[in-house]
Amino acid sequence: MGPGYYNHDEAIKTTQTKSRAAVIKESNGYKRPVEPTPEAGDAHLSAFGSGLKKVDFGRKYEFKADSNPCPGQYETDNKITKPASFSAKIVQPTSTYRRPVENSPEPGQYSAHLDSFGSKAKSF
Repeated sequence: MGPGYYNHDEAIKTTQTKSRAAVIKESNGYKRPVEPTPEAGDAHLSAFGSGLKKVDFGRKYEFKADSNPCPGQYETDNKITKPASFSAKIVQPTSTYRRPVENSPEPGQYSAHLDSFGSKAKSF
């Protein structure tokens, strides 16, 4: 075997799928004992529809007018039908606890407390 040599039979053996053989074992004589299954527990149930006396699907809808006014007959000056005015009242907080003011840097001055990289190194 040298460079460029191709063994066709060896390639078929390594790339072709192998068949799976079934293994059938002989019984050793031991069988697991059969456990009794519980009853279904449906003695309290009855057949579907057996308790119905008469099935009534109703009758045609009958319109009954009520005491509400028809559209357009509402009193528009009533407080209930007028839209509420939405306003806001801003009040000072009533809490006695005052959070201490944080000492923050001015806008754009966030890196004033930092040193440039390596500025405090003694030597390299």
